[in-house]
Order: sequence, then C-alpha cells, then structure tokens
Amino acid sequence: GFDSVDDESLGEIKIWRQPPVPDEWKDDNNPPYSYYAYYMWANISVLNKFRRERGFGEFSFRPHCGEAGELDHVVASFLCAESINHGITMRRSPSLQYLFYLEQIGLAMSPMSNNALFLQYDRNPFYLYFKRGLNVSLSTDDPLQFHFTKEPLIEEYGMAKQVWKYSTVDLCEIARNSVLQSGFEDCVKAHWIGPDFRLKGHLGNNISRTNVPDIRLEFRHDTLTEERAFIARSASIHYAGILHPMKSPSHGPQPSSHWVGAKVGAAPIVQPLHTGYFPKPPSDLAGGSKTSGGAGDGVDESVEDK
Repeated sequence: GFDSVDDESLGEIKIWRQPPVPDEWKDDNNPPYSYYAYYMWANISVLNKFRRERGFGEFSFRPHCGEAGELDHVVASFLCAESINHGITMRRSPSLQYLFYLEQIGLAMSPMSNNALFLQYDRNPFYLYFKRGLNVSLSTDDPLQFHFTKEPLIEEYGMAKQVWKYSTVDLCEIARNSVLQSGFEDCVKAHWIGPDFRLKGHLGNNISRTNVPDIRLEFRHDTLTEERAFIARSASIHYAGILHPMKSPSHGPQPSSHWVGAKVGAAPIVQPLHTGYFPKPPSDLAGGSKTSGGAGDGVDESVEDK
C-alpha cells in the first residue's frame, strides 16, 4: 500500500476555488493535505486499473491522517482512502466518527506512539471508537523510538489489555480487524481468519481461527445494518417532505404517495416502500426509478479534550 507521512500539525494554505493541476502549481507553499490525498488516490486508481487488467495485485491508499492538524485532513481521507493510520483528531467530531462507522473505513491506531507525541494514553479515543463499532485495529508507529521489546505489536496489545481491561475476545476481534484491513492476498487472509472472511456477520467467521464468537460479529453486523436502514428511512422522509409539504404551518411534512403509513397508539410510523443504503432520491426529484435518498446523524457526543 501507499502511505503519506509528514508533520500534519504544520499550517497549510486553504484552496477555496478550482486549484491548478500539479504541473501548473507555482506557489511557494506546499499544496494542502486534501490536494495530495486526491492526486495520490487518482494516480493509484489508474495504476490499479492497469494492474487489474494484467492480473497483477492492486495497491491500497492508507495515509497517515488525523494524528495532528485539522479535521479537513480526515474529511479528505474519508473521501479518498481505503483506510487510515491514526485518526485521533476525529475524537472531536462525532459526525466524522459516524461516517467512518457507516462506511467501516479502517483505522490502524498506535496509542503508545500517540502517548509519546500527542495524546496521553488514558485520553486516546481508541477505546471509544472500538466500543462504538468503528473498524479499528492496533498497529505500531516508529517502534525503534516508542517501544522497548523485540515484539512492539505485542506491546501495543498488552498495554491496551491492561489499561482498558480488554477481554481475550476483544483482543481477538481487534486482531481480526487488522487482518481485514491489511493488504495481504486473499489466500493469506483466508489462512488466518477463514476462507469465508468476505461474508458479513457470523457467516464470514471461522471461530476456530479467529477466536471471536459468532454472536459478537452478528451483533456488530445487525447494529450496522439497522443504522444504515435508519439513514435510508430518514432520508426518504426528508424527500417526501420536499415533494409533498403539509399546508398547515403547525405540522411537519406529510409522507408522499411513495410511502405506506401505519399507527401504533398515537405515534405514526411511516415506512418507505423502497429502502437502501444511501440510495438516490425519488424519481420526482432525480428522474428514474423510485428509490429513497440518504444522509443523517446519530452518534452521542465524543469526549473532548480538557
């Protein structure tokens, strides 16, 4: 895979208009993080297409991101990266955490490295991310500087277990995430976590290799599926309100003809006929088949720095 390493905490210029292409960049300042992220993603995508057509392996874009600096670094990586390294600055943004959760973008984190440079161990958001269901794994970062044994990754796991009281199942789930995030070939991943690892929920689990109970992975999968369905329903209500607003100012938008309504007690329950994850707007808005749209929020507040 490809990484991008630099001092994220350095100030950078912001581009609010159409930026020049790289060949025409003449500013004395470096381009912003988002500029680098986009062009790395674009070039890696072209390279991967070339390699895929010839049966070669493909590369991943997994940048250093969110270790320091501004949140727009994380936003750029959300749009361009397959997964990221670090992501601790995202602790200040529940909305970004929610987006990373919905898309299950990987975060490889090194709390011991962060403890030495930017953030005390007991304030690291890894525990919070893992509890909320984000796709997190433990990794090392500059092990010659921040670790003290010949097995720096084992140090990370041992420290996490001691500080956050993780169970064996917790550690095994984190290790399974690490395999899934990695760039190893499918045959290697199948050796470590089972041949059906691409299937969702318990169907992709081989407990004899992962040591993660089926019920744990099924809980993760069901929760994520319900959250995505909530986004689809909320978006469909939003579009229905745009298409068929209620005339009375004392009430909210009414469901459109694309909906089926029911009542339980005094609370109306409205369900769309067509649901999906981030689908397109109804045909009245976008033209085409009748589908529902998507966007939303729903994460409790993150722990702020004190």
